Amino acid sequence: MSSAHLAVGVGEVLPELSHPAIADYWDEAVAAVPGQLAVADACGPGFQMTYRQVDDAARRLATVLLSHGMRRGDVLAIQMPNCCEFFICAMAAFKIGVTVTPVLPNYGCSELSYILEKTQAAIYITASEIRDRPYNSLIERACQRETLRCALVNQRGNTPVPAPTNDVPVLDLMEEIAHAQPLAETAICAPDEVAAILFTSGSEAAPKGVLLTHRNLLSSESAFILAGGFRIGEHMLMPASLAHATGFMHGMLTPIMVRGSSIMVDRVRGEECVAMIDKFQVTRGMGTPTIVDRILCAAETLHNPLRTLDCMFCGGAPIPKSLLDAAEGFGVRLISVYGSTESAPHTMSRQNDAPDRHLTTDGRAVPGVEIRVVNPDTHETLPIGIEGEEASRGPNVFVGYLGDRAATRRVLDEEGWYYSGDLCVMDEQGYIRITGRRKDIILRGGENISALEVERIIDAMPGVLGVSVIGVPDSVMGERVCACVIPKGEPLTVEDMRAWFKSRGVARFKTPEYVENLPEFPLTGTGKISKRTLRDQYAGLEKDAVGRSRITAVTQHHE
Repeated sequence: MSSAHLAVGVGEVLPELSHPAIADYWDEAVAAVPGQLAVADACGPGFQMTYRQVDDAARRLATVLLSHGMRRGDVLAIQMPNCCEFFICAMAAFKIGVTVTPVLPNYGCSELSYILEKTQAAIYITASEIRDRPYNSLIERACQRETLRCALVNQRGNTPVPAPTNDVPVLDLMEEIAHAQPLAETAICAPDEVAAILFTSGSEAAPKGVLLTHRNLLSSESAFILAGGFRIGEHMLMPASLAHATGFMHGMLTPIMVRGSSIMVDRVRGEECVAMIDKFQVTRGMGTPTIVDRILCAAETLHNPLRTLDCMFCGGAPIPKSLLDAAEGFGVRLISVYGSTESAPHTMSRQNDAPDRHLTTDGRAVPGVEIRVVNPDTHETLPIGIEGEEASRGPNVFVGYLGDRAATRRVLDEEGWYYSGDLCVMDEQGYIRITGRRKDIILRGGENISALEVERIIDAMPGVLGVSVIGVPDSVMGERVCACVIPKGEPLTVEDMRAWFKSRGVARFKTPEYVENLPEFPLTGTGKISKRTLRDQYAGLEKDAVGRSRITAVTQHHE
C-alpha cells in the first residue's frame, strides 16, 4: 500500500522558539507591556494584577525560595485555586530554574502525600482555605514530609495561617513576599530542563508525574497559538484548574506568549463566567462542552450578547450540534481540541473549517506535530479509515514519567512517538475522530479518574468480595463513577462509599455516585470481568434516577 493511503497527518511548520525558557517570555512581556493586565481572578471579591505587579511579587518570592535553600531542579508544589497568587508562585519558580508541580485544589491528604513523596518537593505553597474548606489538615500532612523545608500559606477567608506542628516552618506567603528583596536577575535555563511535573491519572492505579521541559511547554503553546489564530493582547477565559494541563498551559502560558491576559474562574458558574467576560472584554475561552453550555445558557438567561467573545476551544468530549448552533447564535465559534498531558495538543480544528469538521472530528495535526493511526499491538501504521491507536510526535511530547521508566517505555518509543491509548480513525484530509479508549479512564466533568485506583480503594473496604468500577453516561458531567460490587453480606450503599472514601482522605470527585450490588460479575471468554457488559447494562442509570437524586441513586441486585 502506498504511503498516500496510510493514516498519517503532518501539521504546518512550527517556527523556532524565540527564547529557550518560560521566564524569558515572561520577562519580555513585562518589558513590553508592564502596565497591561496580566491576570484576574474571581476568588472572593476578585483580584487583578498587571505584568509589573506580578513580576515584582514573583521576584520577591524568588528570593524567599532561595533563602530556604531551593536550587535549580528542586520541586515547588503549588496547591492553589485559580488565583493571581498561583501566577506569582509559578513565575518565581521559573525565574530561578525551579520545577513547578501544581496540585489540584480538590485533592485530599492521600493524593497530596503521594505527590509530595513522588516529587520530593522542597517547598509546599497553598492557601489557608480553598473553596470555603480549611486546609489545616493538608498543611499538617505536608509538613510531615522529611524533604519539605517549609510551607508558605496564603491567608484566605476566615481561616488563619496555622502554627507549625513540628520543625517545618509554616509562613505567611504574602508577608514573606512583602518583606523580601526582589531577585536581581533571572536564571538562565536550557530548553531541555524540566519546567513542570504535571500529574495525570492513567490506566495504572497510581497517578503518573509527566515530565515537561521548557521546550515541550513552549512548543505546545506556540502550536496552540498558531492553530488557534491568536492575536497579540488577547484576553483568555480559563475555567479549568491551573493544576490541569489545560489550565497550566493554555490558561497561563498562552496569554503570556501573546502578551495578553489570563481571566480565571475557580468554580464554574455560568453567571460568573459571563460577568468576567463582560468585565475584562474576554476574546477567547476554553472548556469542556459542559462548561461552554453553562456559559451560553447563562448568557441567554441574562440577555447578554457576549459581544467580545470570539471563540471557545472545546476539549474532553465531542461537541454536540445543539451546542454549536447555540454558540453560532451568539457569534461565537467553537474549535475542537484534542490532546493529553503528555502531548498537548495533538490536534485541533481550524477557524475556517466547515461546521461539520468541528462536530464530526477532533481536528488535524497542529503545527510541528505528526499524527499516525497505528495497530495497538505492533505500532504499524494503518490505512486511512481504519480504527487504531492514535500516536503523535513533536517537540511538545513529554520526556518521560517521573521515576517510572517502565511506564515511559510502554508509551514513548525511541523515535519519539507517544502512543496515547486512545482509539481513532483518520480521514483523507488528516482529520481524526476519537472513537474510544484503551485505557480504563472515567471522564467526569473534565477530571480523569482511574477506575483501577478507585477499585483498589473499594477493595480494601470491609464487606466487599469483589469490585469493578465503570463510568456511566451523564448529561451534565459526561460520566459518573459507578461501583459494581459483590458484597459479603448486606448490600453496600453510596453513603457507605462516601464514608469510606472520606476516611481515606480521597478526593470527593472520585467517590462512586452509583452502587450496583451484584451476585456475580459477567465474564469474558477468558474469565475476565466484562466491563463492556457492565457499561451496556448500566448505561441508563441517569434516566433510571429521574425523580431522585443521582448522587444517592442506589439499585440492588444482590440475592
